[in-house]
Amino acid sequence: MRPVCFRCTFAPALGEAMTPMIQHLIETYGYAAIFLGTLLEGETPVVLGGIFAHAGLLDIRWVVLAASGGGFLSDQVLFHIARSPAASFLTERPSWKAGIERVNRALTAYRTPFIIGFRFIY
Repeated sequence: MRPVCFRCTFAPALGEAMTPMIQHLIETYGYAAIFLGTLLEGETPVVLGGIFAHAGLLDIRWVVLAASGGGFLSDQVLFHIARSPAASFLTERPSWKAGIERVNRALTAYRTPFIIGFRFIY
């Protein structure tokens, strides 16, 4: 049996199902939406960007750049928030001290698996 080409079966149907207004919105704001979407969520905007690039509405090179930039910026912002004085949020709650110490011990013991696995939790 000959494999079915995803492009041949899906892309024309996608183009036919969309109104010209929706196509225009995707072509105009698609990259910005992917960038902002990866700041907040992650994978779903990337998958949608790939689908739209496959359908010919977006350029895959710009989709990859927008998704990479959004993911990188999101990681950097969250890292710096956690390292800033705002991180004292936890130390200002004495009732949380035992739980914080238990989490810190677990993070110290399982540092590498946690760092690698955290990217796939949600």
